Amino acid sequence: MITVVSTMQLESNSEKEWDQLIRERFRSARDRVGWISGQLLAPSDAPNTRVIIGTWKADRTGRLGMRILPFSRRGEGLTNYSI
Repeated sequence: MITVVSTMQLESNSEKEWDQLIRERFRSARDRVGWISGQLLAPSDAPNTRVIIGTWKADRTGRLGMRILPFSRRGEGLTNYSI
């Protein structure tokens, strides 16, 4: 199992839309092989900061296919945001 933690700094006033896009990414990841769970955190003292935590199962060789991470690179819909 592997857990990936990413910290993002968002542009002002984009938080709600960006959060919704990430939640949609989490929903689409549910059907992916190896996906366990994801969390989106928003620190109360840093309103433009987001922390994404994704947990995946490794395959039987102990490797993780990073190609399946829904937020491993900028995806459609997220390119207009500073991440």
